[in-house]
Amino acid sequence: MARVLFVDDELNVLRGLERNLRKRFEVSTASSGEEGLRTLDEQGPFAVVVSDFRMPKMNGVQFLTKVRERSPNSVRMLLTGQADMSATVDAINHSEIFRFLNKPLRHSDLVSTLEAALEQYRLITAEKQLLEETLTCSVEAMSEVLGLVNPLAFSKASRLKRYVGTLVRGLGLPSGWEYELAATVSQIGCVALPQPTLEKILAGQQVNPMEEEMFRRHPEVCQGLLEGIPRLEGVARMVGLQQHNAEELLEKQGLDAEDPVAIGAQLIRVGLAFDQFLVQGKSPQQAVQELEADREAYLPLMQRGFSFLQVIEAETATTQVLPVAGLMAGMIFDEDVLALNGLLLVAKGQDVTRVVISRLQNFAQGVGVQEPIRVLGVERAARREDDAELATTTGA
Repeated sequence: MARVLFVDDELNVLRGLERNLRKRFEVSTASSGEEGLRTLDEQGPFAVVVSDFRMPKMNGVQFLTKVRERSPNSVRMLLTGQADMSATVDAINHSEIFRFLNKPLRHSDLVSTLEAALEQYRLITAEKQLLEETLTCSVEAMSEVLGLVNPLAFSKASRLKRYVGTLVRGLGLPSGWEYELAATVSQIGCVALPQPTLEKILAGQQVNPMEEEMFRRHPEVCQGLLEGIPRLEGVARMVGLQQHNAEELLEKQGLDAEDPVAIGAQLIRVGLAFDQFLVQGKSPQQAVQELEADREAYLPLMQRGFSFLQVIEAETATTQVLPVAGLMAGMIFDEDVLALNGLLLVAKGQDVTRVVISRLQNFAQGVGVQEPIRVLGVERAARREDDAELATTTGA
């Protein structure tokens, strides 16, 4: 049953709404904006939130504006007893009101309006599911397949996704799925690089000007691939701008510091720099110090997020050594995995996924795999997430 929250300072109105609508909707009520916000936090989400306009301390427009911030998918409606045009304009501009209704409202009209709001909610959530689940899974599957061609690049992308996810949670960024997806696909353009060139670059070794130019252009290659996928235009730009510093994004690209594209590009850039410091043998704490030393290259928002990366790879002792048959999705490879003929199958730092396990099982039955394999177990990976949440609450 659809969940609807009504907020009105007149208790008799709330009781009447509960009595008349309870057979068609799951109705919750609150007698003030403050109580409505508590109800939203404790019992939400609600498909529809309806608020009276005239309420003490916090009027309906102010309340629904806060609802939009806390529950952006909820469809919001404003109910008032007077035709106040300025209130209507204010509500539409600041709270993105779906409907503006005048009291008294006939029961049939209210029901039909709520049904329309629920249909709007279904459209919103269907779009969200398409973007965050279907589209993300499809692109990640494509990325995994490409990872079979270039394990080094895919391993780096796996680590970047973890770093970006830590920053997203620590900074409380909305639409985190876009940023993590951008990190996941950010290295796809490296597939076009010769393997020896990529190995030297990822190891921090000297490369010739031609190799350096090839690597510099790899984000453009990935951006070109993604731009043709509907709804991924923003992700494509994040990937394409991953090598740009803050000044270039704001002045040359003309982006605002709060633009999701600028934020996404900077998240990847921070992750790339942090990862390179770890590859060089620095601890997470030392890597964060290096980032701080070059803080002008990053947006202020990114600078506030450096400390959240200190929990990454903080523990190094807890590992498992397993045969291919013992691998489980969710683990993390803690060493390169080689075939018996010396071919690199999976690079250190890559997530263990079903696709990777299947590939290793096939190699184990054919050419053979150098076993056992050292991995970070499921418990270790989960502890990383807990550490990241702890950093969020403590500001570590």
